[in-house]
Amino acid sequence: MLTKFLLGTIGTVFVICLIIGGAVLMAYPVKWLVNYVFTDGVRLALFGVVKISVWKAFFLNMLCGFLFKSTASVSSK
Repeated sequence: MLTKFLLGTIGTVFVICLIIGGAVLMAYPVKWLVNYVFTDGVRLALFGVVKISVWKAFFLNMLCGFLFKSTASVSSK
């Protein structure tokens, strides 16, 4: 009984770590886009944005996901 509980807990923690790790990994392209694709002159002149960290890119990625996520459902009749 305790073994099943322990294995379930370890499995749950592992899955949560995989999800968080994947989300942080997906934040790196956002960081790269903001920091390196927009050169310093273009970024400062157009947007007034400074370089961002991985965590800022992570939260920007989450915010864009919440704002622009499609919630339309398709039903077949």
